[in-house]
Amino acid sequence: MPSEPLAALLGLEKLSRPQVVKQIWVYIKANSLQNPSDKREIICDENLKGLFHTDKINMFKMNQMLGQ
Repeated sequence: MPSEPLAALLGLEKLSRPQVVKQIWVYIKANSLQNPSDKREIICDENLKGLFHTDKINMFKMNQMLGQ
């Protein structure tokens, strides 16, 4: 079961961890949120800021936070 902010972002209430990561990446790519000069860095929009509480996040740190 994803957290409430994550479920709101993805619009789904039941996903496995790999499915959550995949859907987050779909969202990131659809909204062009990767830093063009460093593809490992995600620039958080308002939805992702509500989830990660930061303006930018490294993709590895993002995966750690999603695991929690």
